[in-house]
Amino acid sequence: MRRSLRLAAVCAAALLLLALTAVASGDPGDGHADEIGAPPPSNTAAPAGASNMTFLDAVDNDGTINSDLAFYKDWAIVGSYDRFRIVDIKNPSDLRVLSSTNCRANQGDVSVFKSRDDRVLMLQSIDRPVTAPDCTGVDTATTTELEGGHTVTRARFGYEGLRMFDITDPANPRFVGFYRTACGSHTHTLVPDPKNNMVHAYVASYPLGSHITPQIDTAQSDALGLTCEAPHSKISIVDIPLTDPANGVVREKALSSDTEFYEPDGPAGHAPGFQACHDHQAFMPRNIMVASCAGDLQYWDISDRGNPTSADGEPHTHIQREVPADDPDTPENERWESFDFMHNATVSWDGQVVAAVDESGGGVEPRCDGDGTKRGFTWFYP
Repeated sequence: MRRSLRLAAVCAAALLLLALTAVASGDPGDGHADEIGAPPPSNTAAPAGASNMTFLDAVDNDGTINSDLAFYKDWAIVGSYDRFRIVDIKNPSDLRVLSSTNCRANQGDVSVFKSRDDRVLMLQSIDRPVTAPDCTGVDTATTTELEGGHTVTRARFGYEGLRMFDITDPANPRFVGFYRTACGSHTHTLVPDPKNNMVHAYVASYPLGSHITPQIDTAQSDALGLTCEAPHSKISIVDIPLTDPANGVVREKALSSDTEFYEPDGPAGHAPGFQACHDHQAFMPRNIMVASCAGDLQYWDISDRGNPTSADGEPHTHIQREVPADDPDTPENERWESFDFMHNATVSWDGQVVAAVDESGGGVEPRCDGDGTKRGFTWFYP
């Protein structure tokens, strides 16, 4: 299970909102040499915390897995697997929980935007089938089977995708609607489109193997076009009109992929290569989206806000840092990507550099083993 902590800041005015983290410019080119070595440690082990930062306050959320944050004015919207909370952060030394809404999400990435009638709306990512679209939903039933020596958990078809809430009154969030997407929504990123009076939710989802792919019975999902099969190799884009946010449209976009790079049974301890995306970060001044897609980092042009240039034949950039299979200096069990699982990326404020994070091992089994490997590092690209 991969967890992300992404800070999505929201500025809502007449043309709205949003969390923008960014992207970059050049293509390092095919066959780009892997010349980045692991630097020797320069600091001794530091105590918990960070230099030049002072702890001010905390609000506990025991009994669940916290995930992602979004901000609106003096509010922090705090996502988790089992609920979301709205916290007053006006005085950071005295945080106040304005509301805590129990709502099963199995990820719970959150974002905020403002509709044309001045409602403050929140989206919540649902990354595992639940029994109902609103907060009464619980996990659908599962069966566990042994296949090819591996234990596979299959979940019954249900509701996955994005929940929408009206949080204009932060003390009383109100469920507005649900957008179902194939493979659910692990994370999502909002892209404002004032020209067309809408906002687009770029939904990142990928087959995790557990609970999502494969399903017990695909008849219902097939009928609705919502079956999740590995490799998913797609993203969903939800076009949300600001005049009527509950009546948006869900579209799918095929991603450019190298089929040879998808390795469903890759070397032990490694995530597969390209499957679908885990996270998107938009840098609006340059109309660029950085997509972190497991073993593949991609840059897309989003000049046309709801239509990224990501499919084969369209202008975009891949960064696939593979170790050549015939490299005599690389141990056989390391002949894979020099990074393992591209989890998220952030662009510098000037739009010139991308910092991409390899979440090798996943959120609950992190692996940064150094020792001659290059997994679990942060990579910087122009």
